[in-house]
Amino acid sequence: MSTHAELGAIVLVTEPTEGDNVWIAKQADLGTPHFPHVGDPHFSKCFGWLFEIVTATGCVDTDRFELTVTITVMGCNLGTFGGSLPDGIVVKVDLFAVSGEIRFDLKYRHEVWVHLDLKGKWCGSWDKDCKILSW
Repeated sequence: MSTHAELGAIVLVTEPTEGDNVWIAKQADLGTPHFPHVGDPHFSKCFGWLFEIVTATGCVDTDRFELTVTITVMGCNLGTFGGSLPDGIVVKVDLFAVSGEIRFDLKYRHEVWVHLDLKGKWCGSWDKDCKILSW
């Protein structure tokens, strides 16, 4: 089954004051992340993680090894994703300024790792593995 969602950045535009010619376009703050609920709270471990251009907030059901995660890249909320950590969860990214892949995996049955393989059009590239949670 395939689903399609259109997501975008929220931009607040302020008109110039009288006698001025400067418009202001500012991306809205995403606010405090809300951790998605996964399974039994007794078996849930939640995290908030940031590395340069990527933010991930989510929870792991440590009994079933399922992950629910919300991802932001360069301030653009990609959405909330979920799946089985032993199988790996892959999000392919194709934005105006950056493209590539973000992959979440389970290692050693008690660690969540993320692999970033992202290339910016003007701002470098990221090929990195990071441990983001252990229990």
